[in-house]
Amino acid sequence: MFRIDLSRRLSEFVGVLLFALALVWLIALATYSPTDAVWFFNSGGVTPPLNLVGMAGSFLSEASYQVLGIASYLFPPMLAVVGWFAFWCRPIGAAYTKLIGLALMVACVSSLLDLALGTVDVAGKSFLAGGYAGYGIAVGLMSQLNRTGAFILIVTVLVLSVILATQFSFSRFFSRIGRQAARTSARAGRWWTARRTARQQRRAAKRKAARARKAPEPEETPAPEPTPAAIRVAGAAAAQNGQANDTADAVLADLPLRPPDPEPGELLVDPPQQPAARFALEESEPAALPFDPPEEPEAVNGSSPAPPP
Repeated sequence: MFRIDLSRRLSEFVGVLLFALALVWLIALATYSPTDAVWFFNSGGVTPPLNLVGMAGSFLSEASYQVLGIASYLFPPMLAVVGWFAFWCRPIGAAYTKLIGLALMVACVSSLLDLALGTVDVAGKSFLAGGYAGYGIAVGLMSQLNRTGAFILIVTVLVLSVILATQFSFSRFFSRIGRQAARTSARAGRWWTARRTARQQRRAAKRKAARARKAPEPEETPAPEPTPAAIRVAGAAAAQNGQANDTADAVLADLPLRPPDPEPGELLVDPPQQPAARFALEESEPAALPFDPPEEPEAVNGSSPAPPP
């Protein structure tokens, strides 16, 4: 296992340098100008150069585009990751394996770009998409496998290089995608079921309201017309009830609400008999005749009495 066997202070120093180099490389690639004077490539260009990193940036960007094309943008992030590990004094496990994986990744990306794009335009200047390195790899593979076979082989090696250079696991990645897809599908199914149930309930409520509006009101059955005999019987009963009610009302009107309070020094006597009790007693006793019947004459000499005139 390869470890950054440096003191902490030196590790931080190396990490900062790698961060700075990654930033300079990225700015040089982003501000490339084909008119700049570049060592070895274009000595008669414009000076001072338009590249933000100066002559060094112009040379670095020109060389990167010529050799690797657009694949040159892979180097700044790689340097930043290595600088991060160095700054925090973290060991890089299986460093040689990762280094081989990174080299294969750069070669595969550059050749794949050459197969897919051919040439690209950068700031008005045409470059090979994968640089001369990618072009050479692509041409060599196509001479043996043709374009389709070269494409399949490059993609296969690219996947293997990702596994070597990183701790990325495609099996875990796809299993995680499968679980997420299953959860999303279940959530969508529950949402669809709830929506369908709510829609059915709304439809049932609308049908019930429509039936309630269309339901006929119950007709009132007219009362039968009374016959003459029923009218006479009802009139007689009403007359009797009216007379009884009038008599009861008159009797109750004569009754005092409460007995008067006795005066001071007055003897307390039993209250008089209530009219209702008196009336009940009188009703229970037979009424006295208004006149006495005439006495029958005595029979004389056994003869029958004379009839009354």
